[in-house]
Amino acid sequence: MKITTDALRRFPPLRRPELGLLTLTVLILFYRPLFGGETFFYRDISVQFYPQRLRLARWLQAGELPWWDPLIQGGQPYWSNVVNLPAYPTIGFYWVFSPITAFNVELVVHVLWAALGAYWLGRCLGFSRTASLLSAYVYAFTGPLLSLMNLMSIFISMTYWPWVLGAWHRWFLERRRRWLVASVTLGALQVLGGSPEVMAMTTAFLLGWALLAPSQFSGSPRREGVRPILRVWQGAVHWGLWVIGVLGVTAFQVLPALYQFLSSRRPQGIPYVVVTTWPIHPKRLPELVLPEFMGRIDKQFQRDFWGQALDPTLPYLTSIYVGAPTLLLALAGLRARRPDPWPWPLKGWLVTTALVGVGFSLGPHLPGVAELYRYPPWNWFRFPSKYFLLTCLPLTLLAARGLEWLMADDHEPFPRRSHRTFLTVSWIFGAAWVTVWALWRFVPAWAERWARWTFHRWDPTMDQGLQRSLTHTLIVTLTTLLLFFYRWYRPRPWQKRLLVAIVAADLFAAAQHVNVYAPRNLYQVPDLAILVRNHIGLGRLVRIEAPPGTIPLEQLPEPSVLYRRILDMESLDFWLGTLYDIPMIFHRDVGGVQNRWVSDLVRDFLNTPWSQCRPILTAAGVTVLIAPQGMGPPDLQVLGRVRAYTDYYVYKHEEALPPVYFVSSSRSFQDPQTLLQTLFSSSWDPRREVLLLGSRQLTSSPCAHRLEYRRASNHRMDVTVTTDCPGYVVFSETWDPGWKVLVDRRPVPLLRANHAFMAVEVSAGTHHVEWSYTPAGLPVGLGLSLLTFILGGVRWARYRRLDTRGTLRGSPM
Repeated sequence: MKITTDALRRFPPLRRPELGLLTLTVLILFYRPLFGGETFFYRDISVQFYPQRLRLARWLQAGELPWWDPLIQGGQPYWSNVVNLPAYPTIGFYWVFSPITAFNVELVVHVLWAALGAYWLGRCLGFSRTASLLSAYVYAFTGPLLSLMNLMSIFISMTYWPWVLGAWHRWFLERRRRWLVASVTLGALQVLGGSPEVMAMTTAFLLGWALLAPSQFSGSPRREGVRPILRVWQGAVHWGLWVIGVLGVTAFQVLPALYQFLSSRRPQGIPYVVVTTWPIHPKRLPELVLPEFMGRIDKQFQRDFWGQALDPTLPYLTSIYVGAPTLLLALAGLRARRPDPWPWPLKGWLVTTALVGVGFSLGPHLPGVAELYRYPPWNWFRFPSKYFLLTCLPLTLLAARGLEWLMADDHEPFPRRSHRTFLTVSWIFGAAWVTVWALWRFVPAWAERWARWTFHRWDPTMDQGLQRSLTHTLIVTLTTLLLFFYRWYRPRPWQKRLLVAIVAADLFAAAQHVNVYAPRNLYQVPDLAILVRNHIGLGRLVRIEAPPGTIPLEQLPEPSVLYRRILDMESLDFWLGTLYDIPMIFHRDVGGVQNRWVSDLVRDFLNTPWSQCRPILTAAGVTVLIAPQGMGPPDLQVLGRVRAYTDYYVYKHEEALPPVYFVSSSRSFQDPQTLLQTLFSSSWDPRREVLLLGSRQLTSSPCAHRLEYRRASNHRMDVTVTTDCPGYVVFSETWDPGWKVLVDRRPVPLLRANHAFMAVEVSAGTHHVEWSYTPAGLPVGLGLSLLTFILGGVRWARYRRLDTRGTLRGSPM
């Protein structure tokens, strides 16, 4: 498709009718969370993203920097975890709306952003307004992208993919540096969106586009005579510059995240069983054209979600539906040969990307691919379902291209020779679907046999649900085929718009139950949180989860996903206590990015009898424990009981040490494993000695001392200690290389104490100890980002100066 700059000027990127139509679609689809008094809650939304966004908004409104999070896992870096979106600009919504409203608006706005990006990309590729509108609907309203709203960081990063490609393509097309700057800026926002996996997918896709597209898309006269191999080389060089630019701009976020990654256990690889959790089962692939093929999760889970045989837990992607009309149009896009043909290498790249995404999303179900998950870098990224996202943009482009090919001329019928194969395949597909529907409707034995083979169950609820899905697909497929047949004989201009309307209606109808909602009072403070806050003091909470299968879900009063989350909220499951400003420790890892020393403590804590855990609970400042019946310490005071999946008891731990305390003795170890064994032994008294690695050791009798502790902010503390003997000031917050300590305004070494906490050595007398935290790598990252801006500004100024002197604007770099 040869597109010139003049052609782009004739087609404005966005018209008011399309903007209004897309906005109206988004508002109607998400009426309930925007105006209906409900909110998103499914999966990580209520457990991780909403609490973290709310916490960030509170810090910024109080004038605090979001360097450190003292509530999760005994304290961990906040800025260094990109999943928290600490530098993403939509945090400004929380100054305008109430927290829940701001969170809902933040999610819904990005659906519209994705639709507009796909529309604009279509215009950049020379598609008509109608085909570009189809791109918007296919990209933003199919099941995979809408499912990601429950995984906020991945969802936000995905909404930038078409924007990045559009700016990247226009840079190749026009050689105007504003498009290179725009592409780098949009890529940087995608990085700040918080998903390294999506950024890796985008980067790989842009590399293929840079190598294959320049040979076909060329609007600069200076490039018409350039040899193809040179164009490919230039594409690779420009791609490298783009990667350097994006990483340079976001170095202030990327470098701290890299330090955090290296201090975790991710570089060693995630266990194979964890990495391959949540694949797309091959038997689930019919859901591409069957809405709600797995059932619904917003009703009674055991009854209405019959896909448990394929995904026994809550599904990672609640829907992978794209629709039969979309797939038919994508097939037409492969066949398309006019108005201007796309080269087969470019089509092959799109198809290969989509097939690789489907293949890797199958995970252990695909022979040979499963072995890759045992080695880096594949075992750094969890959950194969994420790779299915590679299909979204190729499918969008091929479908829009197919629409242009099928209805290129509004006044001519289909060219019979070039379209005959496609139409034949389409009618074969339609006939096959009619056969499947008829067998299901009129041959119950066949339907039951197929359902039992797929889902290992059969009941009237499943029968009715699958009949609705089959009927939905049959209607949209036959409607699409009849439109093709009608256009074959009587082409009309409105037929193109009608086909887009069919696709939009199909996707809109299927999207009604992709996301589930809860009343906004879900986030009100439960009684258990009030009880814990009344007794926790300056300490922390440990929440022990019940073993799986303690109470079968079908025995719950209301076995729905919403009811399960209500139980989680009321019993402070996972790390939900942090939503109510309750510091927690020794809970499940959040995203697998906690440092390896805390990970060791959590692992040993969960596998050690209570009698041996008492010393580490004392040292970690644990004042309140919540444990299922029969799993808690029998010798602690019971504060109350809460009923969830089973009976949970709340215990008071009176022996807990304060956040900062003084000891006069230390014991050193050369082997970390020996130190860990000592931590979980009754022979260790944390009130008397601190355990250190290395040769440093101090032995003295307890002496008189006094501490005055003040926490100035989430990342800064100061202590005044007066002691009659030398010793250690121990801080029960997790150790991180970003912590620095000053004693009497002089920097001193910060010791890693009790395997995962901090200590500083002081002499006898009165001393002022100050702790401050700056994310590791942040100063260097800020310097690199500033240097990138300066170099980019200098280059831009030089370019503008040369341009005013008459130099050709489109000259290559």
